[in-house]
Amino acid sequence: MTARRMSFAIRSECLAATLLVATSLSLGCATKSVGEITVVHVRMKTGYYSQKLGSAPPVLEELSLAKAHRVADAELGLQVLTWPHDSRIGHQALDLLRRIRPRLVKLFRREPGKFGVFLRTGKSVGEAIHLVLRYPIQAIFPMPVQGGDLTGDERLEIARSMVHEWVETTLTENFLEDLYSSDRKNRWVGDGIAELVAFLMAREMAPAESTREHYADLDASLRKLYVDGLRESVLHNWMVGEGLQELSATRLSPHVVKYAHAFAIWWEAWERAGDRLLGDFLDRVAAIPSAQRTSERCAAILSDLSQMDVQSRLKRMDMRAVRAAFQRAVKTLGDK
Repeated sequence: MTARRMSFAIRSECLAATLLVATSLSLGCATKSVGEITVVHVRMKTGYYSQKLGSAPPVLEELSLAKAHRVADAELGLQVLTWPHDSRIGHQALDLLRRIRPRLVKLFRREPGKFGVFLRTGKSVGEAIHLVLRYPIQAIFPMPVQGGDLTGDERLEIARSMVHEWVETTLTENFLEDLYSSDRKNRWVGDGIAELVAFLMAREMAPAESTREHYADLDASLRKLYVDGLRESVLHNWMVGEGLQELSATRLSPHVVKYAHAFAIWWEAWERAGDRLLGDFLDRVAAIPSAQRTSERCAAILSDLSQMDVQSRLKRMDMRAVRAAFQRAVKTLGDK
């Protein structure tokens, strides 16, 4: 057995983002090629956090990807894995990813990185554990599904959570490879852009009813946190890899509010600068030497592009302002 540093994500039923944290996985010695992936068994020892179940004890789970069915678009760098009896949803998901990709190209003015999804049945959504299997060529993000045809909520999950991971992976491994290593406080950049694009894709590509219901629930959670006493959010010291937490009784922990805070900043910048924002931002950051791509420098660039004081919003943002930006975004869902 060999141990490698990999990433896994734990799905939160109420979040607009998937939390990432590093862990150690042991890979089986036997291997078999599955498309561009070479692995048979993946064992993960971790706990799953659930609003209903609380903190579960660590479990050891083995996943055999050699048995998976694969549909792919090699030209676009997209692939979807399913169990053989679920191949129909694989084709449906690949079609959705194909329709999302040109929108990403238009937003970034760049070709996004390769991306893969493992649509996994056999466990309920609430019990499933997300693995992120990273290889030099491809990242595969597992997502629990019911089986049969993709449901409206599952289409939303692909357009929102999976796009978040696709965008963040592309930002940090293709467009700006050293974004996080240059400054761990650049998390507001990576997760903020990923949240913005995930919202835009959910608005355009997911069923309207599922999208409105999800974001209405998230807005209600933000309101409850404010009522419970959370008055402001601080983002300037939000570090990559920091703060994986179980859900609180209010369904949204104060740490996870940072995702909403990051989205609020990028949404306001989007309102001010429009469709050119992300491409222009990447052009400006890419022109800076790697060592100078600090959070402060990125904030200065976004401030210039949006004509707003980003640094002050990173240091402190009233929860009412966070929610107001979020609500302005939600109102545009009627425009689809």
